[in-house]
Amino acid sequence: MLNCTSPGGLLPSFPLDELAKLDEEARIEMRLGLLDNRWDPGADDPIPGLGKIYDIMIEQSRATKSDEVLAGERRQLATGSRP
Repeated sequence: MLNCTSPGGLLPSFPLDELAKLDEEARIEMRLGLLDNRWDPGADDPIPGLGKIYDIMIEQSRATKSDEVLAGERRQLATGSRP
């Protein structure tokens, strides 16, 4: 699933490497807010019709990841980090 793309330029996207510094719950909230700025964590349905996407993202965030997946994520974040 493609969650974000970048238009390039001086500020191409959120520095995703910053997510790795957050605790699990803060990281989940930040990812959901980045997905759609209309996200309201206090609402019964944060964004009507997108509940399943949120459920999948939360499930993926809380899943135990293999060393291979963690290494791949680190490499991907390092590639996109700003100098």
